Amino acid sequence: MKNLLKTIILIVMPLTCIISQENYDNQEVGVRLNSLDNYDLIYKNQVSENKYLRLRTVDVNFSVASREFGSTQYRMGAGFAIGLESRKALTDRFDFILGYEAIASLNYFKVGDNATGTYRFGAGVVIGFNYKFTDRINFGVETIPAIIHSRNFGDSQKISSTSIGFNSSDVNLLATYRF
Repeated sequence: MKNLLKTIILIVMPLTCIISQENYDNQEVGVRLNSLDNYDLIYKNQVSENKYLRLRTVDVNFSVASREFGSTQYRMGAGFAIGLESRKALTDRFDFILGYEAIASLNYFKVGDNATGTYRFGAGVVIGFNYKFTDRINFGVETIPAIIHSRNFGDSQKISSTSIGFNSSDVNLLATYRF
């Protein structure tokens, strides 16, 4: 846990130095969509010319279900990603996006007296395109190939794994509003 905290501090400290150098007014808020039941909220803040700080939710979920034999099933989790993206103008309205993110999430699952959880952390490379539909509305497509380490805890067997992910299901659509 101490290593995770140190890693987050090492990522956030350089970002705060970048943010404090200049004041830009461009901010974006929107939705990052993989399917109708799988989406993230995203916030972007311009920190320098063509560079944006990215903050997004990851795997936010909560559910409660009653089972047939009287036990109740609980599932909840949340995570976040923070990073920087650079934009390279290809035309007046079309940008290429390249950047990176640090990703962390925690999920918890309980059925009756058995409880287990999983924490995940990793880093990814943001690759995508942004289309300026109007002065305020952007549409985009992006993917984030990532290296993710996960480990479970609780009542079940302790399992940890590291994965490198990149496939066609990881391509996401974005819609953002600039203010």
